[in-house]
Amino acid sequence: MIHEYRPDALASAITESRAALPLAVDALSTIIAEVSGRVPDRRVVEYVSSLWLMHVCDQWVHISSSANLSTENDREITSVILPRQSLLSVTEIEQRSMVIQQIQKAHTSSAVLGYQLSTASQVRRSVSRRDQVLALLGASSAHVEATLPYLKVSVGTELRAAWRVRRVVRWEPEPRSAVATSTVAEAARKSVAMAALRSSEADRQLRALIALTAPLDLVEHFWEFHSWAAQQSVDARLWYTATAQHVSTAFMHRIAVARERGGRLLVHQHGGGYGIDEQHLGEDHDIAVSDRFYTFGWSRDDAPTQVRALPTAMPQRSHGKSQGMLLMSLPVTREVYRLQSFCLPSHVERAVTLTVDFVARLAADTKVTLRHSGGDRFPMERLAQAQATVAEDRGAGRGSLAASRAALVVHNYLGTSWLETLAMNVPTVCFYDPEFYRPRLAAQPFLEALARVGVLHYSGLEAANFVNSLRGDPTAWWQSAEVQEARESFVARYANFSDNWLEAWTEEFERLLG
Repeated sequence: MIHEYRPDALASAITESRAALPLAVDALSTIIAEVSGRVPDRRVVEYVSSLWLMHVCDQWVHISSSANLSTENDREITSVILPRQSLLSVTEIEQRSMVIQQIQKAHTSSAVLGYQLSTASQVRRSVSRRDQVLALLGASSAHVEATLPYLKVSVGTELRAAWRVRRVVRWEPEPRSAVATSTVAEAARKSVAMAALRSSEADRQLRALIALTAPLDLVEHFWEFHSWAAQQSVDARLWYTATAQHVSTAFMHRIAVARERGGRLLVHQHGGGYGIDEQHLGEDHDIAVSDRFYTFGWSRDDAPTQVRALPTAMPQRSHGKSQGMLLMSLPVTREVYRLQSFCLPSHVERAVTLTVDFVARLAADTKVTLRHSGGDRFPMERLAQAQATVAEDRGAGRGSLAASRAALVVHNYLGTSWLETLAMNVPTVCFYDPEFYRPRLAAQPFLEALARVGVLHYSGLEAANFVNSLRGDPTAWWQSAEVQEARESFVARYANFSDNWLEAWTEEFERLLG
């Protein structure tokens, strides 16, 4: 049985998860101190690890509140393979789920004693030619460091942009600190986990879970990262990024040190759901760690000076003739790793069901290509009975290019891709079940306007009937005044992509530096 989260239940679970975050920070600080013999600054621990801990709290709250889940996965595990870096992976998510379920069933430290803790071999990534060129661009006197911005532009466009603003902004690849390849501190981790389980604290299972699953970069390598960051001589006053705060512990240590020296972190929105979902973990995290957070157009009344709109780069587009229908699907996940609509198995299954309904209702002469999100494959076998011709696109190449070549793009969730197609002015249709997803109040009027003109639909069947009515040519509908008015109003607030993004960035950076 899959635990279902309707909007009210989801909001309640998110509130419980956020309330557990301070306890999780304390738990991780305890592990670091036990392993290293040095007590870390709790503020630094929270700064560099809060996103990973938020995901752990989400998963812990979900499993702890779902008694029926104890029988969902009865496969016993005797070893725990710890990741070296705090990057989410399907393997890590699945393993952590099994660890917490076993701890819950045992209610003692017996399960902990039986675990063998180890780590995967180090994966060394080569530096790309693009990164090598970017590292050579920019003056050493530049006062802004730009690391991993959200740029779905061509490599040539990015390199030209870096060259144009080299006196103000220095483009940098993802920072990689040279840390030793250490082994897992198994005894220390088990000691902390067992002490937690033997206590009477309400959060004892969460503390044990963190001790047994925290990545090496947050525990064994914590002080090495911090020492490396303190030795860096970069004198930038502003640090700009869109994704490094999610994927690089080295970057977050550098920012922790830079802020002590007067530097400021500027974070730009990099995906969908921000500003639209009723609650959004990534948005909460990015605002919490940044000195200024830039959006795709929306604002927040509770942080009017910190949260500001700034355009981002228009995605790379194809200039070929538009043809065919492209169906862009959400990630098909079977594990809960975030309390957010499209990251929950029950919501994903509902979206898949609506997609099957949509394809089944399409006219027999319809040709549609279904594109997967990342490596999470849509169950194509469930579309076998459709009258329409369905081809599979496994996601090779940039999604914006595939979308810009389509005559019509259909989305089965409100993620990032629908923002891009609306911004690129590609005919767009989306469908979702409002019983499983609720936008925030500020976004509702804009979504309702899109629903009135046929962009948004609340079932797969409804969306298919509308697409069939277009008879293979959405041009007249899409170019109508009412559709364009609703689209432009939404894009201005939630999908402000622009070909003139670099000028806006330069003006903002110079204003902050001035």
